[in-house]
Formats: sequence, structure tokens, C-alpha cells
Amino acid sequence: MSFVAVVDYGMGNLDSVRRALEVCGAIVVVTSDPADLADADRIVLPGVGAFGVAMDNLRSLGLDAALAEQVVDLGAPFLGICLGMQLMASRSTEHGDHVGLGWIAGTVDRLVPTDDGARDAAKAAASVTRTASKARLRSLVKPMPEVAISDLLLL
Repeated sequence: MSFVAVVDYGMGNLDSVRRALEVCGAIVVVTSDPADLADADRIVLPGVGAFGVAMDNLRSLGLDAALAEQVVDLGAPFLGICLGMQLMASRSTEHGDHVGLGWIAGTVDRLVPTDDGARDAAKAAASVTRTASKARLRSLVKPMPEVAISDLLLL
């Protein structure tokens, strides 16, 4: 069966992501089972919450290793949404120092607005991200060319 695996590690907006993918024509399996990732044609890692807790949850379920195998080693098409995208980084300084999946060298730092201009910039960035995400959802359920790990941020 051809399907998109939406990773459930206890911190995602799973129902919204599932419905959006289904509207685009995907067969969706929401799962916390690492074995399901091996059977999926595409993988989506949504997320809402704190980086450190998310990584702890992924590790406790064995999903960090399963994701690395499928996405990094085997090249499965992958979409990280919100926190799911941040988890691809090497580390985060949000609420302490936390090790990420390490697929992209870099640190995720918390944005702290210092004035109204910074708040407006953050809102604009979120708006651009939402617009780009809508366009990418449709491509996620259709055949996509292979991409390098350095291109994952564009997915």
C-alpha cells in the first residue's frame, strides 16, 4: 500500500496534518511505530511544543533512529512542519541545550522580540511559511525528485 506516514510522538497537530494530506489525495497513516516508517512512501513530522521534550519523545519511541534510516540513509521524501522542521537541526537552546536529529548543522534559537518591528517580522515569516507549506503539501503526495539533506528546508 502506498501511503504517507505522519509521525505521532505525542507533540503534533496530527488531525490537521492528516486532513490536509487527505484533501490532497494522500492515504495517511498516523503512527508511532518505527516499522511503519519503513513501509511509507513519504514521511511527515509535525510538531508543537518544546524541542527538548520532542527529542526525548522521539528517542523513547525509537523514532529518531527510524527517521534517520528512512530519510537520511534511504532518501525517503520528508516534510518537517513547525517543530518537526526544527528537530532536523543539530541542537536547540530553547529551555536549555538539547541535541536534535543532526541532519542539518546548526542551532535553533528562540526568537525573542525586542520591539514591535521584530514581532511584525516574526508574523510575516510565519505567514510566508504557511503559504509555502500549502504549495508543498500537494507535491508531497505526488512523485518528487530526490533531494539532498541540505535541501530539506525547502521541502
